[in-house]
Amino acid sequence: MPVTIAASRYNNLRILVNKILGTPTVAGYGYGQTLLSSPVAADTDIIDDNEYINLYKDIVRIDAHQNGSGITIDPFVVGDYATNLASTDKVEETYIAGLESKVSSLETTRFNIDVGAQANIVPLYLSDGTTQLSSSRSLVWRTTVSHIFTVDFGSETSLDSFFNAGGQVRCALSIAYTGSQIKTKNWQTLLSTLGQIAISIDKVTDSTGLTTTKGYEDLSSSYTRIYTSGSAVSYSNNRVVIDALKVNSQKIQIKLSCQDAHSEVIDEYVQGTLSSSMFLAVPSGSILINGETIDTVVYDESSIIGSTISNF
Repeated sequence: MPVTIAASRYNNLRILVNKILGTPTVAGYGYGQTLLSSPVAADTDIIDDNEYINLYKDIVRIDAHQNGSGITIDPFVVGDYATNLASTDKVEETYIAGLESKVSSLETTRFNIDVGAQANIVPLYLSDGTTQLSSSRSLVWRTTVSHIFTVDFGSETSLDSFFNAGGQVRCALSIAYTGSQIKTKNWQTLLSTLGQIAISIDKVTDSTGLTTTKGYEDLSSSYTRIYTSGSAVSYSNNRVVIDALKVNSQKIQIKLSCQDAHSEVIDEYVQGTLSSSMFLAVPSGSILINGETIDTVVYDESSIIGSTISNF
């Protein structure tokens, strides 16, 4: 049946929208964005067109951020009730209930992001803003070598917003080698197969499809193992592992290790040049709503600074 939206119902829906899209105030919530909608006075009986439309747009911003172009919310329905009274095109009750159900669902999937449509993959820069954080090693090795670095987000709010909105810190590894030594070639293949290893709020993923169950939200002041790759084929204990910790409220530390632990009668050295390069998947998107292009979640990565503590 046609209805108007009462202030209490509108405000309750907006509170949850703000919790997901707005400034982080609760752990695991908040994309750090400014809402288009505003709360209304508690004694307001009827929500006007603009208030409803802006809340609708905020909901679509969240949906587009999480799901890309596959928006499943119907176009907004409005009518000038104050002027036309019973003749107005009022919003259907089932439609309002559908919006409430949609926002509840978006809360459950709040860490999702359509990386392809709603994020930019950019280098993680050092403090000069032009040099990418990286490390390399040309010396042979046959134990474990690690690149330890920090990522400083500038503030607690920025750090939480980045990961809450699906932002990722990415690590890419490679070995430059043209010889025929089997162990090195197996390491080379493994690192190529892993692609960019992506650290998210609740998981770490790689290009093989491996997904862990720990991410940024599991970090403490001491190292937590958040990722262990598959093995280098026949070298069963030769893996990439990632340990991470929180340095403080705005900075995390990551230990990216190549662990050469396969036991051999004659243990060969890994040869070639081992390199790592760091990237960010930064939330940055927009959506077309009724002919208007609106930002979904846009994060300013310029304040994110990488710094190496220890090279390979």
